[in-house]
Amino acid sequence: MKYLRSVYNLAFEKSEAKPFGLLGYNQYIKKYCIVYNRERGRQERINMKKIKIAQIGTSKNSHGNDIWKSLLKQADIFDVAGYALPENEREKFPKKMGSFEGYPEMTVDDILNDPEIEAVTVETEEIYLTKYSLMAADAGKHLHMEKPGGRKLSDFEKLIDILKSKNLTFSTGYMYRFN
Repeated sequence: MKYLRSVYNLAFEKSEAKPFGLLGYNQYIKKYCIVYNRERGRQERINMKKIKIAQIGTSKNSHGNDIWKSLLKQADIFDVAGYALPENEREKFPKKMGSFEGYPEMTVDDILNDPEIEAVTVETEEIYLTKYSLMAADAGKHLHMEKPGGRKLSDFEKLIDILKSKNLTFSTGYMYRFN
C-alpha cells in the first residue's frame, strides 16, 4: 500500500533527482541511493537529504527510547530536532529520561507547528498513540507510530485516511513491517 512506505523512501523522494525506480540503497555509506533512470537508460547515484524529525513521548512499554537512540545513531539520515513528553511522562517514567539528556525538549505544539520538522515518531502510552498521531498527521508530518494502532478501529481508520489524503509516509512499530 502506498502509505506504508519506508523512511528510506521518504529520504529518497526528497532527493534532487526524479528517479524512476529504486534499485538499491548503500547500507554502509547511507548518503546516496542508486536509481535507474529510464529516460537516460542508465543507473544514477543521487544524494539523500536528511529528514528533520522529532519524537513525541515514551512510555514504560513502548520502544520509545530504542527508537530515539536509533534516530540519533543514524545522523546521516536524520536531523533530530528534539522531543516532547506529554501526559506527565517525565514524572511517570523517570528511568526512561536518560536517553533524552542533552537534547532539546519541546512542546507538542512546537513540534507540530515547526515547518522544518517533516516527520514525527509517536511513542506515548497506548491510550494516547492515536491522539498524538492524528495531531501529527493533521499538521502534515510523516509518521512512525508505536503499536498498536489505537484503542478504536475507527480512530485508526481516520488516521489512515488523513495520511493518504496528504500523501504522508506512515509506519508502525510492528516487528514484521516489511513482510
